[in-house]
Amino acid sequence: GLFANSSEAEIKNVSLIDVNITGANNVGALSGYKANNGSVARVHSTGTVNGSGAVGGLIGRQQGSGSVMTDSSSKCTVDGDGYASGLVGYCGGSSETIRWYSAGAVSGSGTKGGLIASKFGSDIVTDCFWDTQTSGQGSSAGGTGKTTAEMYQQATFTNWDFVNIWNIVEGVTYPWL
Repeated sequence: GLFANSSEAEIKNVSLIDVNITGANNVGALSGYKANNGSVARVHSTGTVNGSGAVGGLIGRQQGSGSVMTDSSSKCTVDGDGYASGLVGYCGGSSETIRWYSAGAVSGSGTKGGLIASKFGSDIVTDCFWDTQTSGQGSSAGGTGKTTAEMYQQATFTNWDFVNIWNIVEGVTYPWL
């Protein structure tokens, strides 16, 4: 991805458009591996992410504690062997993921999830959603699955700021930053 390892970094206001990433272990459009502290805010990705181990539309593997990740989304198509998901392949530790969504197709062998493939520890996932139809995934280790029609409705995205951070065209688009 953009970063192999983004430990203790503050990453915000980034759009990764039409990525085409293929890697081995821990692969994501933004970061393959993110550990300990730091933050991710207002990041969006589209394109294709392929790999093994932990593979996600934004982050392959989130490990450690103290990370806060807010207001981000991915429409990447993700294919992975191991842990594959629309946003984060594998979470472990005590991070917080707040107001994220994913809408890309997820495939591969191993554990798959619409938003998060697998999580371990005391990770907190709040007000996060994934599109069950476009992802092809009915389950996730965190977040709430919604149909495409529901993902096009502002009312779905509880506690999201549609004045200062997010926009949406009711019934037509997913939210965008």
